[in-house]
Amino acid sequence: MNLSDEDMLQVQGFQKIFDLKNLRMLWQGMAFDRRGYLDEKGIEEAFLLENYFPDFVYGYLNKHEDPVGRLKNFSKILTRFLETLSKEFTGLFSWYCDFEKRLRLTLVALRAKDMKIDILPQLRYEDPQDFLVQQIISQKDLPSYEPIEEFKKVKQLYEAHKNDPLKLYKEILQYRFDQILDQEEKHPFSIDQVMGYMIRLTLVEDWQILNPEQGKKIIEERLKYE
Repeated sequence: MNLSDEDMLQVQGFQKIFDLKNLRMLWQGMAFDRRGYLDEKGIEEAFLLENYFPDFVYGYLNKHEDPVGRLKNFSKILTRFLETLSKEFTGLFSWYCDFEKRLRLTLVALRAKDMKIDILPQLRYEDPQDFLVQQIISQKDLPSYEPIEEFKKVKQLYEAHKNDPLKLYKEILQYRFDQILDQEEKHPFSIDQVMGYMIRLTLVEDWQILNPEQGKKIIEERLKYE
């Protein structure tokens, strides 16, 4: 299947998610994820020239100049970036970005209830008019969080494996994989199928690196800043 220029923009949009995550790798002094569109030099140029990511990313970086401050709320910037991509594109990639954003918000809400922390600071970078944000806020004073129908299974997985972060991470990877495959099968022989396959392939790659020792280290780092 030959990809059009418009199709390639979707591929690059997906790679751009890894580019944004590689900013975090840069601040942590960790190895770059090679699935991004830019290499280390390109990321540093994008960081200095402020001409690659949306303006709100650079606004966040300028507001939080020290690495610790940047890392503290990085996941919120990633969620907003996914929302931007969802609106910019159409088809399965648009659905995926919106799905990933809502999945992350659901996990934030579940974790906040479990840890008995105020959810409002966790949502300060979110659109207050967003339906899911409003749904989460409406339950802020309840003893537990009840997700929307689409993510009820996520709560089941969280409750079953919250004391084993590596197991939980793997189960959520599998959940992502299944949801994307379901969408992909609705659009055979199209760019949507290509994008679905590409996204699922990255999930398989994420799974394969999670041996017990390395996986525990990765999950601890991610939980620290998400």
